[in-house]
Amino acid sequence: MLKFSLLTILLAFLPNFAFSQIIYQNVSATNLPLNSLSGNSMDAKPADVDGDGDLDIFVACEFCPNKLLINDGNGVFTNESVSRLPQVVNDSEDIAVADFDGDNDIDVFFVSEDDSLNEFYLNDGNGFFTNANNLIPVNGESNATIAVDVEDDGDFDILIGNNGQNVILINDGSGNFTNETSLRLPPNTNITQDLEFGDVDGDGDKDLLEGNENGNRLLLNDGNGVFTETTSQLAFTPNGEETREAEFGDVDGDNDLDIFFANVTFLQGKPSQNRLLLNDGNGFFTDETIINLPIEGKNTVDGDFVDVDSDGDLDLVLSNSFNASFQILENDGNGDFIEATNTFIPSQQPTGDLIDAEFADFNGDGLTDLYLCGFGQSDYLYFAVDLANSVEEIGTPKTFSLSQNYPNPFNPSTFINYELEITNYELVKLVIFNIRGEKVKEFVLPETKGSVVWNGKNEFGNQVASGIYFYGIESSKGSSELRKMVLLK
Repeated sequence: MLKFSLLTILLAFLPNFAFSQIIYQNVSATNLPLNSLSGNSMDAKPADVDGDGDLDIFVACEFCPNKLLINDGNGVFTNESVSRLPQVVNDSEDIAVADFDGDNDIDVFFVSEDDSLNEFYLNDGNGFFTNANNLIPVNGESNATIAVDVEDDGDFDILIGNNGQNVILINDGSGNFTNETSLRLPPNTNITQDLEFGDVDGDGDKDLLEGNENGNRLLLNDGNGVFTETTSQLAFTPNGEETREAEFGDVDGDNDLDIFFANVTFLQGKPSQNRLLLNDGNGFFTDETIINLPIEGKNTVDGDFVDVDSDGDLDLVLSNSFNASFQILENDGNGDFIEATNTFIPSQQPTGDLIDAEFADFNGDGLTDLYLCGFGQSDYLYFAVDLANSVEEIGTPKTFSLSQNYPNPFNPSTFINYELEITNYELVKLVIFNIRGEKVKEFVLPETKGSVVWNGKNEFGNQVASGIYFYGIESSKGSSELRKMVLLK
């Protein structure tokens, strides 16, 4: 295996990038169809539904038809829901997107709460969806869903978070699902609001975290997709918290998954303080909230780890309800978070009840943009602007455009969009390195514009370990900037 020092890799790519100074610019009025986004948006999921190399957006709506926004490639969205997505009215709460039937396009699953009617739609390959509800054997009062390969057989299964027993649906690889809840999950009577998968104990499989209204749960995977409750390994308040979002991320750079809980006080007597739990590497957590987080209670309904300032650590983005302010908390690199919203959004900050934040490169410039779901108001779209790189380096022609991968962090696969302005190269490759500087995987790029999908496997077809990876474009004419991605298991 070809091996370089990490410093060698960084120096090889260094002439093409500078330190970032990111701010976010509100482009909602020009880039979103605001007249059709004034309902109750509950969740959004970016995905390239029509295979044109850019990210479109699904929006789940409470008691109004769900929406599909099509991207023109420059981050300008058109509402094409009526022609592409069945328009039924349910109490939609959450979205899972994946290639469920193995035909190499993105399908979609919506869960609903009050009316207990889920929606499952298959893609024809061009971004037009047909009803396939008959393939889903359950309905329930649901608030959360996630697509994940539970038993590591190469396809996407579905987990649903309910008021009561949560559900695991196992995929046969063609989009036909079997309810295997009784075989794989312990009993549950909580109201689950969010679900997350990640390898908390470092054994190479995906463990399960539930964000619940009356006490969160941690369940360890035995390696075969059977889960055992180990909530005692979490630190939590004695009477439980009303959690709306659970999030994994390595906030202190020690190569294990820490936990953030976004809390509200909609139920009487519940503390609204958010929680940050640090992992010891073996899946045992300590509560470091008082030391590492601002002490405040703003009814946070969504929290997302993302490297907002491109400095190599995970910052924290909070969507708050009851007109509390939207927040970006900057990580100092050691897992200590400070208020920095005004730094990153100096003008036209979002207001109102914000339910969900999604980060992705919507306009293809390689920076991570921001989409926000508003409840009872219009949604927001912000483009990231790198002030440090707004003036290109003198004498360096821009021959590559390489986007930040999505999703990031990811499991089990991620998309990387690229564009080549000059096409007469003998060989152009996208190369992936691990933190030790070893070349893990490379893809030959035959087109001037396209997307690469990495499934987390090396050149030999073996699954690589969780951790930080770097990627960039190489050719006889030079190299692109080096970008970072995180594989979570």
